[in-house]
Amino acid sequence: MIVALLLLVFLVYSGAQRNVGQLERVSIKIKTRDDNRFLISKKEVKRLINDNIGYDLSIAKLRQIDLFKLESALEADDRINRAEIFIDKHNKLTVGIIQNLPIVRVSINGGQDYYLDADGSRIPATGIGIRVPVVTGAVDTYEKDFMNQKDSNLNYVLTLSRMLYEDDFFSGLVDQIEISEEDAIVLVPKMGRKKIILGTQEGLDEKMYKLKTYYEKGIRNIGIDRFDQLDLQYNGQIVGSNSES
Repeated sequence: MIVALLLLVFLVYSGAQRNVGQLERVSIKIKTRDDNRFLISKKEVKRLINDNIGYDLSIAKLRQIDLFKLESALEADDRINRAEIFIDKHNKLTVGIIQNLPIVRVSINGGQDYYLDADGSRIPATGIGIRVPVVTGAVDTYEKDFMNQKDSNLNYVLTLSRMLYEDDFFSGLVDQIEISEEDAIVLVPKMGRKKIILGTQEGLDEKMYKLKTYYEKGIRNIGIDRFDQLDLQYNGQIVGSNSES
């Protein structure tokens, strides 16, 4: 019992001494995308932390650092999916950041571009470009509950963008998504032709299946440059044409 009591006193004393100790070092680690592009920099993460505690983190006492509060503050940033912060026995504070994962960039007149992730969350566009398809044209205004609004064409954009992101073939094919005033979609490939007309969202799964089949099988017989336009709008067919005709 005496040994246990002494051990308890030692632990309490050690904890008290640690709480009044000085933070010795800060390490910030950000998990990047596959293309090693950052949505948020280490400098920005440190600034967010400093803004939250009201002074520079490097001069903080351990007792002044609320890890849970800091994690919540970082996760409130639209670029951050998850933040984990801990202090080791050497008084080193480590900040681990997992970024959100954009799957499409929405281009808005006036320079207020943003990204969407697979859950439909809005991510601010930063100065560093992320290599994802770009949506242009008559895109409806983003609202947090747009997925509950059947008439918002962002639902079409999100559904199509998920298809492109989840399929290696499509993610390597499409460079741009154009949306018309009638909510019809045109895909602009990275190479080989000027455009692929999908039309409305009706029958989208079938259209994308036929498009992939065309590239994988039909293109062997007619070549990638035979037609500069493919039209999949009608009756599950693929109609090839050239802009000169």
